[in-house]
Amino acid sequence: MSHIANISIGVSIIVPTRNRRAELAHCLRSLTRLAYEPFEVIVVDDASSYAVAALVAGLFDRRVRVIRSETRLGKSRARNLGVRQAAHGLVAFIDDDCTADRLWLSRLGEPFTDPNVGFVIGETQYVRDDHRGRFPERVVQNLWAQWPSAGNLAYRKSTFEALGGFNEDFDRFNNEDTELGMRALARGVAYARQPDARVYHQATQWTARSLLASAKNVAVFVPLVVRYPRTVNAFGRRVWFGRFVQPLDYLLIAVSPVLVPLLAIRFWRHGQRNWLVFFAKWPAWFVLRRIFVWIEAVRQRRFML
Repeated sequence: MSHIANISIGVSIIVPTRNRRAELAHCLRSLTRLAYEPFEVIVVDDASSYAVAALVAGLFDRRVRVIRSETRLGKSRARNLGVRQAAHGLVAFIDDDCTADRLWLSRLGEPFTDPNVGFVIGETQYVRDDHRGRFPERVVQNLWAQWPSAGNLAYRKSTFEALGGFNEDFDRFNNEDTELGMRALARGVAYARQPDARVYHQATQWTARSLLASAKNVAVFVPLVVRYPRTVNAFGRRVWFGRFVQPLDYLLIAVSPVLVPLLAIRFWRHGQRNWLVFFAKWPAWFVLRRIFVWIEAVRQRRFML
């Protein structure tokens, strides 16, 4: 049975990229093998230090084109730029460090046969279906298509434009995709989850710097509570009673004197020796992200913990 025949809407795939030559090459090769027509791939080169256009030219696939910015845009502006250049009625987003299943686009597009559906969330697996990553691997996944992650997400172009696109202010939380999803729900846009529409995040590892930088991400829920109090938990409960963001963190910090030695033994037994990364997470990461939540609560003039 064909997965293509039921869908006739063209799709523009938006891939923002910056200085990830090898990852982007894997991503684009997977996209050129998609079982779907028609589609195009728009690579938004966010001021990379190498010639992205030359890499794309090597694919010998006219469906892939490059838009280059000589100045740094950030992911939200890059994606918004890509959508403005899109030729088709659906826009799908994938990150440059992900690869797509051959049937990804056809399955991601299926819910759009319902004219009321404005966006569709796909599932992200880490490396492959049966892989079980261990710290300090940076395990990026979105099982059961729970969150509107821009690594695997599609919108009707008309819906995306009516919403105003990704809010660039939320780049600092690395959660502009979550904010757009909540904004869509607050305006009555219907959506669908499509776990069979899979992409695979390529293998990657945390460094102490990247781990600590990610601690600010959870602070996004403070402005989200302010803006979207009714939909803030629509994609999974992260805020309790409108005041407590990820309250489990407090418990983990409280038991860290007992927990950290046990985790250190497990870390060592798995052959890991980068103790700077280990202690950047235990307990520094949990403490730091609480601090970011408090700072954002002060900025938003909202009592949240």
